[in-house]
Amino acid sequence: MLGVQGRLLDAAVSAGVPRFMPSDFSLDFTSTRPGDNRNMDLRRAFMARIDKAPIRATSVLNGAFADLLQGPAPIVLRKWHRILYWGDADQPLDFTTKDDVADYAADVALDAGAPRFSRIAGDTVSARDLAALMSRLSGKRYKLFRPGGIGLLSILIKVARTLTPGSDAAFPAWQGMQGARRSRFNHLTEFSNGVPLLTDIIAPFHLSIPQSDLDDLHARLAHTRWPDPETVDDVSQGPPLAKIRALVDRWQDGYDWRRCEALLNGFGQYRTEIDGLGIHFLHIRSPEPDALPLIMTHGWPGSVLEFRDVVGPLTDPAAHGGSASSAFHLVIPSLPGFGFSDKPTESGWNIMRIAAAWSTLMQRLGYDRWAAQGGDWGAGVTTTLGYMTPPGLVGIHLNMVMFQPTDDERADADTAEQKMLADAQRYDEQLSGYYKLQNTRPQSIAFGLADSPVGLAAWIYALFQDVSDSGGDPESVFELDAMLDDIMLYWIPNAGPSSVRLYWEGAQAMKAGGMPSKAMPTPTGISMFPGEQIRLSRRWAEQRFAKLVHFNELDRGGHFAALEQPAVFVEELRATFAGLRSSQSRTALRKSA
Repeated sequence: MLGVQGRLLDAAVSAGVPRFMPSDFSLDFTSTRPGDNRNMDLRRAFMARIDKAPIRATSVLNGAFADLLQGPAPIVLRKWHRILYWGDADQPLDFTTKDDVADYAADVALDAGAPRFSRIAGDTVSARDLAALMSRLSGKRYKLFRPGGIGLLSILIKVARTLTPGSDAAFPAWQGMQGARRSRFNHLTEFSNGVPLLTDIIAPFHLSIPQSDLDDLHARLAHTRWPDPETVDDVSQGPPLAKIRALVDRWQDGYDWRRCEALLNGFGQYRTEIDGLGIHFLHIRSPEPDALPLIMTHGWPGSVLEFRDVVGPLTDPAAHGGSASSAFHLVIPSLPGFGFSDKPTESGWNIMRIAAAWSTLMQRLGYDRWAAQGGDWGAGVTTTLGYMTPPGLVGIHLNMVMFQPTDDERADADTAEQKMLADAQRYDEQLSGYYKLQNTRPQSIAFGLADSPVGLAAWIYALFQDVSDSGGDPESVFELDAMLDDIMLYWIPNAGPSSVRLYWEGAQAMKAGGMPSKAMPTPTGISMFPGEQIRLSRRWAEQRFAKLVHFNELDRGGHFAALEQPAVFVEELRATFAGLRSSQSRTALRKSA
């Protein structure tokens, strides 16, 4: 086969996409003739195949890009747009000439933060202009490594090579990067004739839930069959009927999901495939180029929105009364089976596997030095990272510690430690029913969580009630809309059933051995909030963490620390990582250990 369509199919087959049509059939990707149904069906089938292997798809597109530029005009690219560029995948790109492609690539570069390098009048952008742009980009490495950055570089190089075929002299910046700097992102790319081909796609994720889904939710809420009220005057039987009715009343009248949707889109959402599973994450880069990358992991029934109120102070401390030197780049993933991450279809996605995926994610983003933070299941993932000591991890912070006191520690407990033991016992005896059910029979509750929005809301509300520092009155700590936002991140993607299976996965992992018994080797900061039901003392922590760089017991706050006490939470992170930001401080820490 010859031409654009032949190159596309041959590249697809060589990349591992199964051949699905006779080899002598010419598939015209540029045809827009009305009634060309067979060709349209074949194009859809081809894209469906590629969509199942998006990593290979990028190689296919890179391999065919030069030929696409030589193809018939206009070239209408729809699905390619989702993989190669930022923006709305439903909007076609009409490229009539090679200059149109060059102009578009330059506009994308400017949108990504590249300095303006020439006047774009809509007529042409030369290979020399593109080479100048790449030279600018190479001087701003942090711009190259933002999600989509490597893909942009690949596009610019391909466009420039097409404009000046066979000329490598036009790429002084790339030639310089092929040497010492090329090794710094080998883990992100594979190379073909010196051109980077992105092998691990990080795709922008724009959230726009169909109105029909919201209409279905409102219909279900309107037809709720309510239970009888509790027979006690407190919360000992679970969430009071009146509280859940008030929550649902707000859900039906006044709550605005589009506001939450805009908030998430405004943060910057992305997806990437790791270990066969699509992972959703927020990536918020600080304006400070020397900021420390930090991956923050939520738990159940939390979500990425647990950190909504700390994003600003952590990424841009100077704008929030802090020092620019304490800035962080934030990576906030949704756990597998949570939010808009994929749902595992096989067992084995425990905190060890998730920790390995998080390490891959930080490498994929180009971060060679980074830190980790977590509470609840996020604490389990972060603790596992600390034991794994993956390349680049400089330290961790925990606002909950998964541990069991020894018999000697119980016997020798002081007054404060006895209070910790009593709170843990009360949690086990009175508040952990959800935990025991999800640990052993998560599918039993899955049907109700999937089918009933009120059932899901009450199941989640119980945790806001029981483990926050609210005295059983979560409305005194959380706004109704904040709780509903969190609930919606379970309802909209039907993540209730898949999320609770993490407890079962954790129970299976514990049977196989659980956490190591040796002391944690990674520098660690711990913040104990009084409303957290599982707490430990400094001396208990010192036995479990070999390099305890920060420990503090706070006056207020509970299990959802970042949401309950965002200002205090921010200060705890700053204190933990203040001495871990530079290579010099890490060297000093090793010498003192």
